[in-house]
Amino acid sequence: MDETKNKGFSTSGVLINTDNGIKRFVSDRSTLEGILISENEKKFHQTEGQCPLHEGSLLRDIGLCGTGPMSESILNGSYQAPPGTTRPTKTFLKACQRPSNYMPLSYDFLSYAHYRKAWASVRENTGSGKLHFGHWKAGILNDTIGHAEWTLTTLPAKHGFSPIVWQTATDVMIVKKAGELDLDRLQTIVLYEADYNFLNKCLG
Repeated sequence: MDETKNKGFSTSGVLINTDNGIKRFVSDRSTLEGILISENEKKFHQTEGQCPLHEGSLLRDIGLCGTGPMSESILNGSYQAPPGTTRPTKTFLKACQRPSNYMPLSYDFLSYAHYRKAWASVRENTGSGKLHFGHWKAGILNDTIGHAEWTLTTLPAKHGFSPIVWQTATDVMIVKKAGELDLDRLQTIVLYEADYNFLNKCLG
């Protein structure tokens, strides 16, 4: 990693606003973790109750995960939005229609050769979960390990299940600009497992 690129962007604490309007620097680990968790919970829940797809007929038709009884009609363009649906929501639903040149994902969408080639080009210092990108990239150097990793990576996409390790992510708050340590100025990024990230990129 280029150390000069990130120089000045690391910190041992953050600045928070106190009740009297004075900023306080917090660096105690347990206190800091509590503050960051609270900030992220507030950030990730701020749009609740404001999404038309999460209420009424649209929620019943689509479901929270897009697997409702009318999801297929949205994809094929035949869905009729219920009365009262806003224009932006109708525009969004129309944009969800499959393109005319859509082709279903084939069972062998990611060959072993493509898998090895794709891993060979990844950047090892990309942030991830328990196993970083370097672990997986090293696996392709050994054909037995590489083939096993390829199988484990592609099975979820082929058979439609989510490995438990993929169901947990790590929230990381980073300094966007050197010297700006205010809590509300930090950016939250979510780190997923490297193989999950890799598979999403291949599917995309």
